Amino acid sequence: MINTTAEPPIPAKPTDRPFVQQVCIKDDDRPLATAWWHASPTRLGSIQIVDLHVEKIHRRKGIGGQLLNAVIQQAIEYHRRHRRTLRHIWLPIAQKAEIAARAFLAEANFHHVATLSEVLRDEDILLYKRSLD
Repeated sequence: MINTTAEPPIPAKPTDRPFVQQVCIKDDDRPLATAWWHASPTRLGSIQIVDLHVEKIHRRKGIGGQLLNAVIQQAIEYHRRHRRTLRHIWLPIAQKAEIAARAFLAEANFHHVATLSEVLRDEDILLYKRSLD
């Protein structure tokens, strides 16, 4: 049975500490896709997806989109509890190694907004952003 989990749970009350959560789509206990996202109490309204990974045999089946939607719903709830609105989602990816991710993000209404050079060996980091307002 396929289910989505989020650990740790979103705090019931706002805190002054950064929050990192893992969202996972599983088939029974076997992970199909996992994402980690980060929210800072000093930059409410914005989150960064640190990593979003779908196991190779489960790609191109819509699971990545389901996972992205689950992350967004968790982030919206986090901001609701802080009496704020989620406005921006940021996601860095490697330019050469993650070509399929670039297409996935474009389909999910993310836009390339910056390029970071000289961070990775032999390739740049592309910074993608999705605005929700």
